[in-house]
Amino acid sequence: MTNKGPWELYDTLCAAVPEDAVVSAFNISRFWALAKIDLPGGAGLAHVFQRPGWKPPAGIVGSPAREIAALVKSWDFETAALGMAVINAALNAARLKSQDEEKPFLGNAFDILKARAKDKKVAVIGHFPRLDAIEAAAREIMIFERNPQKGDYPDSAAEYLLPEAEVVFMTGSSAVNKTMPRLLELSKNAEIPLVGPSVPLLPGLLADSIASLSGLLILDYGSLDSALDLSANGSFNFSISSIRRVTYLKSPLKAAPAS
Repeated sequence: MTNKGPWELYDTLCAAVPEDAVVSAFNISRFWALAKIDLPGGAGLAHVFQRPGWKPPAGIVGSPAREIAALVKSWDFETAALGMAVINAALNAARLKSQDEEKPFLGNAFDILKARAKDKKVAVIGHFPRLDAIEAAAREIMIFERNPQKGDYPDSAAEYLLPEAEVVFMTGSSAVNKTMPRLLELSKNAEIPLVGPSVPLLPGLLADSIASLSGLLILDYGSLDSALDLSANGSFNFSISSIRRVTYLKSPLKAAPAS
Protein backbone atom coordinates (compact mmCIF):
# COMPACT_ATOMS: atom_id res chain seq x y z
CA MET A 1 0.00 0.00 0.00
CA THR A 2 1.16 3.53 -0.66
CA ASN A 3 1.06 6.12 2.06
CA LYS A 4 -2.23 7.89 1.30
CA GLY A 5 -3.32 8.35 4.88
CA PRO A 6 -4.70 6.18 7.67
CA TRP A 7 -7.99 5.36 5.92
CA GLU A 8 -6.33 3.76 2.89
CA LEU A 9 -6.16 0.39 4.66
CA TYR A 10 -9.90 0.49 5.38
CA ASP A 11 -10.81 1.59 1.87
CA THR A 12 -8.75 -1.30 0.48
CA LEU A 13 -10.53 -3.79 2.73
CA CYS A 14 -14.01 -2.46 1.96
CA ALA A 15 -13.29 -2.56 -1.79
CA ALA A 16 -12.67 -6.31 -1.47
CA VAL A 17 -16.35 -6.84 -0.56
CA PRO A 18 -18.47 -7.60 -3.67
CA GLU A 19 -20.97 -4.85 -4.43
CA ASP A 20 -23.84 -7.30 -4.91
CA ALA A 21 -23.32 -9.27 -1.66
CA VAL A 22 -25.88 -8.96 1.15
CA VAL A 23 -25.55 -9.59 4.90
CA SER A 24 -27.65 -12.63 5.75
CA ALA A 25 -26.89 -13.18 9.47
CA PHE A 26 -24.72 -11.98 12.34
CA ASN A 27 -24.05 -12.64 16.01
CA ILE A 28 -22.09 -10.61 18.55
CA SER A 29 -20.95 -12.17 21.82
CA ARG A 30 -18.95 -10.60 24.64
CA PHE A 31 -15.69 -10.91 22.71
CA TRP A 32 -16.54 -11.79 19.09
CA ALA A 33 -18.49 -10.49 16.13
CA LEU A 34 -19.52 -13.11 13.58
CA ALA A 35 -21.13 -12.28 10.25
CA LYS A 36 -22.48 -14.15 7.24
CA ILE A 37 -23.04 -12.87 3.71
CA ASP A 38 -24.91 -14.53 0.84
CA LEU A 39 -21.85 -16.01 -0.89
CA PRO A 40 -20.64 -19.63 -0.60
CA GLY A 41 -18.32 -19.71 2.42
CA GLY A 42 -19.17 -16.12 3.28
CA ALA A 43 -18.53 -16.13 7.04
CA GLY A 44 -16.21 -13.84 9.00
CA LEU A 45 -15.07 -13.19 12.55
CA ALA A 46 -13.64 -10.17 14.38
CA HIS A 47 -12.57 -9.56 17.96
CA VAL A 48 -14.52 -7.07 20.06
CA PHE A 49 -14.79 -5.99 23.68
CA GLN A 50 -18.53 -5.48 23.95
CA ARG A 51 -19.78 -3.00 26.51
CA PRO A 52 -22.73 -4.00 28.71
CA GLY A 53 -25.95 -2.77 27.19
CA TRP A 54 -24.53 -2.15 23.70
CA LYS A 55 -27.00 -2.80 20.89
CA PRO A 56 -26.10 -3.35 17.23
CA PRO A 57 -27.35 -0.87 14.64
CA ALA A 58 -30.75 -1.66 13.18
CA GLY A 59 -31.19 -3.11 9.71
CA ILE A 60 -27.94 -5.12 9.43
CA VAL A 61 -29.49 -8.27 7.94
CA GLY A 62 -30.56 -7.63 4.35
CA SER A 63 -28.26 -4.62 3.90
CA PRO A 64 -25.57 -4.50 1.20
CA ALA A 65 -22.44 -6.12 2.61
CA ARG A 66 -20.17 -3.32 1.41
CA GLU A 67 -22.35 -0.78 3.23
CA ILE A 68 -22.03 -2.72 6.51
CA ALA A 69 -18.32 -3.34 5.86
CA ALA A 70 -17.82 0.44 5.85
CA LEU A 71 -18.82 0.45 9.53
CA VAL A 72 -15.24 -0.71 10.19
CA LYS A 73 -14.42 3.02 10.14
CA SER A 74 -16.73 3.67 13.11
CA TRP A 75 -15.25 4.98 16.35
CA ASP A 76 -17.76 2.77 18.12
CA PHE A 77 -15.55 -0.31 18.24
CA GLU A 78 -18.39 -2.83 18.59
CA THR A 79 -19.88 -1.44 15.38
CA ALA A 80 -16.43 -1.41 13.77
CA ALA A 81 -15.95 -5.09 14.69
CA LEU A 82 -19.20 -5.92 12.92
CA GLY A 83 -17.89 -4.14 9.83
CA MET A 84 -14.63 -6.10 10.05
CA ALA A 85 -16.54 -9.38 10.42
CA VAL A 86 -18.41 -8.62 7.18
CA ILE A 87 -15.12 -7.80 5.43
CA ASN A 88 -13.68 -11.07 6.69
CA ALA A 89 -16.78 -12.91 5.47
CA ALA A 90 -16.14 -11.70 1.93
CA LEU A 91 -12.44 -12.53 2.15
CA ASN A 92 -13.25 -15.95 3.64
CA ALA A 93 -15.44 -16.72 0.62
CA ALA A 94 -12.68 -15.61 -1.76
CA ARG A 95 -9.98 -17.66 0.00
CA LEU A 96 -12.12 -20.81 0.08
CA LYS A 97 -12.83 -20.39 -3.63
CA SER A 98 -9.15 -20.01 -4.55
CA GLN A 99 -7.36 -22.04 -1.85
CA ASP A 100 -6.27 -24.77 -4.28
CA GLU A 101 -4.25 -22.21 -6.25
CA GLU A 102 -2.97 -20.27 -3.23
CA LYS A 103 -2.04 -23.29 -1.07
CA PRO A 104 -1.59 -21.57 2.32
CA PHE A 105 0.29 -23.17 5.18
CA LEU A 106 -2.21 -25.09 7.32
CA GLY A 107 -1.79 -25.26 11.09
CA ASN A 108 -0.65 -23.18 14.03
CA ALA A 109 0.97 -19.95 12.83
CA PHE A 110 3.47 -20.05 15.68
CA ASP A 111 5.03 -23.20 14.20
CA ILE A 112 6.48 -21.05 11.43
CA LEU A 113 6.47 -17.56 12.94
CA LYS A 114 8.99 -18.48 15.62
CA ALA A 115 11.56 -18.82 12.83
CA ARG A 116 11.06 -15.13 11.99
CA ALA A 117 11.82 -14.20 15.59
CA LYS A 118 15.10 -16.14 15.88
CA ASP A 119 17.87 -13.89 17.21
CA LYS A 120 15.83 -10.76 16.41
CA LYS A 121 14.58 -7.84 18.48
CA VAL A 122 10.86 -8.62 18.49
CA ALA A 123 7.83 -6.52 19.38
CA VAL A 124 4.39 -7.96 20.09
CA ILE A 125 1.31 -5.75 20.02
CA GLY A 126 -0.95 -7.13 22.75
CA HIS A 127 -0.19 -9.88 25.24
CA PHE A 128 -1.70 -12.74 23.29
CA PRO A 129 -1.20 -16.41 24.27
CA ARG A 130 1.42 -18.93 23.13
CA LEU A 131 4.32 -16.49 23.12
CA ASP A 132 6.76 -18.88 24.83
CA ALA A 133 8.29 -20.21 21.61
CA ILE A 134 8.74 -16.73 20.15
CA GLU A 135 10.17 -15.39 23.39
CA ALA A 136 12.66 -18.27 23.55
CA ALA A 137 13.80 -17.68 19.95
CA ALA A 138 14.08 -13.88 20.09
CA ARG A 139 17.19 -11.99 21.12
CA GLU A 140 14.91 -9.53 22.89
CA ILE A 141 11.15 -9.20 23.14
CA MET A 142 8.99 -6.16 23.88
CA ILE A 143 5.28 -6.65 24.58
CA PHE A 144 3.03 -3.60 24.31
CA GLU A 145 -0.27 -3.93 26.12
CA ARG A 146 -3.14 -1.55 26.98
CA ASN A 147 -3.51 -3.37 30.30
CA PRO A 148 0.13 -4.31 31.00
CA GLN A 149 1.06 -7.49 32.79
CA LYS A 150 4.37 -7.86 34.62
CA GLY A 151 7.20 -7.16 32.18
CA ASP A 152 4.95 -5.55 29.53
CA TYR A 153 5.24 -2.01 28.22
CA PRO A 154 2.14 0.20 28.14
CA ASP A 155 0.82 0.56 24.61
CA SER A 156 1.83 4.26 24.53
CA ALA A 157 5.48 3.17 24.67
CA ALA A 158 5.15 1.93 21.09
CA GLU A 159 5.62 5.48 19.82
CA TYR A 160 9.12 5.48 21.32
CA LEU A 161 10.26 1.85 21.09
CA LEU A 162 8.54 0.21 18.12
CA PRO A 163 10.93 1.68 15.49
CA GLU A 164 13.73 -0.29 17.16
CA ALA A 165 12.07 -3.67 16.47
CA GLU A 166 13.17 -5.99 13.67
CA VAL A 167 10.01 -8.11 13.75
CA VAL A 168 6.58 -6.87 14.88
CA PHE A 169 3.75 -9.32 15.58
CA MET A 170 0.44 -7.49 15.26
CA THR A 171 -3.12 -8.74 15.78
CA GLY A 172 -5.99 -8.17 13.38
CA SER A 173 -7.96 -6.46 16.14
CA SER A 174 -5.63 -3.48 15.80
CA ALA A 175 -7.53 -2.68 12.59
CA VAL A 176 -10.80 -2.57 14.54
CA ASN A 177 -9.49 -0.11 17.14
CA LYS A 178 -7.81 2.02 14.42
CA THR A 179 -4.26 1.61 15.77
CA MET A 180 -3.02 -0.51 12.86
CA PRO A 181 -2.19 2.29 10.38
CA ARG A 182 0.03 4.08 12.91
CA LEU A 183 1.59 0.81 14.12
CA LEU A 184 2.42 -0.10 10.52
CA GLU A 185 4.04 3.30 10.06
CA LEU A 186 6.11 2.94 13.24
CA SER A 187 7.14 -0.57 12.10
CA LYS A 188 8.02 0.32 8.51
CA ASN A 189 11.60 -0.93 8.88
CA ALA A 190 10.52 -4.23 10.47
CA GLU A 191 9.07 -7.48 9.19
CA ILE A 192 5.39 -7.64 10.22
CA PRO A 193 3.38 -10.85 10.64
CA LEU A 194 -0.35 -10.16 11.19
CA VAL A 195 -1.75 -12.82 13.51
CA GLY A 196 -5.15 -13.80 14.91
CA PRO A 197 -8.78 -14.63 14.12
CA SER A 198 -9.53 -11.02 13.08
CA VAL A 199 -6.77 -10.85 10.45
CA PRO A 200 -8.20 -9.95 7.02
CA LEU A 201 -6.95 -12.65 4.63
CA LEU A 202 -6.42 -10.33 1.67
CA PRO A 203 -3.27 -11.28 -0.29
CA GLY A 204 -2.96 -7.69 -1.53
CA LEU A 205 -1.90 -6.68 1.98
CA LEU A 206 1.27 -8.76 1.56
CA ALA A 207 3.29 -5.76 0.46
CA ASP A 208 5.83 -3.42 1.98
CA SER A 209 6.56 -4.65 5.52
CA ILE A 210 3.63 -7.06 5.96
CA ALA A 211 5.28 -10.46 5.64
CA SER A 212 2.45 -12.86 6.43
CA LEU A 213 -1.24 -13.14 7.27
CA SER A 214 -2.15 -15.80 9.85
CA GLY A 215 -5.83 -16.24 10.60
CA LEU A 216 -8.85 -18.50 10.26
CA LEU A 217 -10.84 -19.88 7.38
CA ILE A 218 -14.40 -20.52 8.56
CA LEU A 219 -15.79 -23.72 7.09
CA ASP A 220 -19.20 -23.81 8.79
CA TYR A 221 -20.95 -20.65 9.96
CA GLY A 222 -23.67 -22.54 11.83
CA SER A 223 -21.28 -24.57 13.95
CA LEU A 224 -19.19 -21.55 14.82
CA ASP A 225 -22.29 -19.53 15.60
CA SER A 226 -23.41 -22.24 18.03
CA ALA A 227 -19.96 -22.33 19.61
CA LEU A 228 -19.95 -18.64 20.51
CA ASP A 229 -19.99 -18.52 24.29
CA LEU A 230 -22.37 -15.82 25.46
CA SER A 231 -21.24 -16.25 29.08
CA ALA A 232 -19.24 -13.70 31.04
CA ASN A 233 -15.81 -14.71 29.71
CA GLY A 234 -16.93 -14.79 26.07
CA SER A 235 -14.49 -17.48 24.97
CA PHE A 236 -15.08 -20.31 22.55
CA ASN A 237 -13.19 -23.32 21.29
CA PHE A 238 -11.02 -22.60 18.23
CA SER A 239 -10.17 -26.29 17.87
CA ILE A 240 -13.64 -27.11 16.55
CA SER A 241 -13.92 -28.56 13.05
CA SER A 242 -15.72 -25.50 11.67
CA ILE A 243 -12.45 -23.54 11.24
CA ARG A 244 -9.07 -24.05 9.61
CA ARG A 245 -5.91 -22.20 10.70
CA VAL A 246 -3.99 -20.78 7.74
CA THR A 247 -0.95 -18.62 7.03
CA TYR A 248 -0.38 -16.77 3.75
CA LEU A 249 3.13 -15.54 2.97
CA LYS A 250 4.25 -12.53 0.99
CA SER A 251 3.42 -12.87 -2.71
CA PRO A 252 3.82 -15.11 -4.59
CA LEU A 253 1.67 -17.18 -2.27
CA LYS A 254 3.10 -20.61 -1.54
CA ALA A 255 3.08 -23.15 1.25
CA ALA A 256 5.21 -22.13 4.20
CA PRO A 257 7.87 -24.54 5.50
CA ALA A 258 6.84 -26.75 8.39
CA SER A 259 9.76 -25.63 10.55
